[in-house]
Amino acid sequence: MSGRPQDKPDALLSRRQFLKKATAAGLSVVPLALGGHSLWAELLRTASAEAVDGTETWKPAESSEHANPEAPSPGWLNVKDFGARGDGSTDDLEAIARAAGKAAEVSGGVVYFPPGEYVITDTLMITRPMKLAGAGKDASVIRLTKENVDAVKVQGTKDVTISHLQVRDIINRGQGENTGIHLYASHNCVVEHVRVYNSDDSGIRVGYGKFEVSRSCRILNCQIEKTNGGSGIEVMRAADTLVHGCTIRDSLQHGVRLCGSSGSIVTSNRISGSGSSDISIQGFGSKGVILHPVEDFLVEDNTCEGTGENDGVSMFNYALTGLLQHNSFSGHRNGMRLYDPDGYGSRDVRITGNTWRGQQRGILIEGKHNRLTFRYNRYASFARPENGGPAYAFDIQGTGAETDITIEENWVTDKVESPAELVAIRLRHCGSGTRIQFRRNQLEYWPAGATGTYWMNDNTGLLIRDHGGRDTNVIGS
Repeated sequence: MSGRPQDKPDALLSRRQFLKKATAAGLSVVPLALGGHSLWAELLRTASAEAVDGTETWKPAESSEHANPEAPSPGWLNVKDFGARGDGSTDDLEAIARAAGKAAEVSGGVVYFPPGEYVITDTLMITRPMKLAGAGKDASVIRLTKENVDAVKVQGTKDVTISHLQVRDIINRGQGENTGIHLYASHNCVVEHVRVYNSDDSGIRVGYGKFEVSRSCRILNCQIEKTNGGSGIEVMRAADTLVHGCTIRDSLQHGVRLCGSSGSIVTSNRISGSGSSDISIQGFGSKGVILHPVEDFLVEDNTCEGTGENDGVSMFNYALTGLLQHNSFSGHRNGMRLYDPDGYGSRDVRITGNTWRGQQRGILIEGKHNRLTFRYNRYASFARPENGGPAYAFDIQGTGAETDITIEENWVTDKVESPAELVAIRLRHCGSGTRIQFRRNQLEYWPAGATGTYWMNDNTGLLIRDHGGRDTNVIGS
């Protein structure tokens, strides 16, 4: 995998309706001013819902270790009745395909995998509505033995559910990209309580259809481990996708990647061991041209544990109209990095109520970005940078003439461990029109009464700290 190129450097519903339904779903959401989320509330309402008896009832997210709570129904199609062995050596692909073909004849037909290891020697293609259900993510295992292909691909269909099983060993030793489960050009599909282990480019991918966008898909309570060439979960050129309650570990690039998607919701996931960043929010394009921005996103209540070398969040190449709130980040080199390698900055993004701990830099902003707001965040217990220099809560560099960033009512402290000299905010190499409002922040490391010690500016941008001639930031020892 070492030769594969990675990423570039490092309202149809009223706001009141959305909040009401989101609260009923057990998710904490502050008031939004984002438009275009016609399906957000519906996605939240139906997350982890059971519809076996024709009704939908909200249930709390189950443990990822939970086995399939449903007993096999007499109407379910057992793959062993179609010739599958599940013995870990026999090629069961043809038998599984026969069961899937039979399930496609009945609306909502269920293909059941009893406990066992089912070897498949090529991609299992699903092109009609149906359900694939196992006995549990550690009991019913689908193992792919052929290289350079996807394991399970749902293509050009709708209403497919994959649940309570494991997919593993998706291998590509070249430059190609292969996934464990791919929801391609499909609508209203659900992957829940599934484990994907030892996958190539991504464990689960939603979207990336050439002619049609995947819509209204949900990835719920899944476990993704050891993604060797890409990201744990990718939402790429897809609309209204929900990623909720998943555990994602040891992804080569990103834990969760939103790329050129719209209306994505990423909530209550736990991410660790990512090579580049735990959460990536980026536009989609090639050769310096961004064809699809990432827009109207909500990233909330996620817990991200860094490696000391990666970023908590990376945001670049045209991220528009989004909200990053109530997340917890610890142990990253940069808590959040915003940059624009192709000249496409981010705008109208709000970052509020998050906690960053143990970073060398809390927020690194490079390039040109507009109307970014940082409010009510906590930055604490910074790590000493490798070069021995100071740590920075906000490091803003080269932001261009029209950049407008508001940083208000945050808490910056290094009292917990105090391992590094700390600067709250630094501006350097900024355009003459850069305007940074840094006001009413609580700064608890600098000596009481000190002036000029918490900020640095090389006079290339306007840093607004005062109101009526007085510094509005509260400085404590």
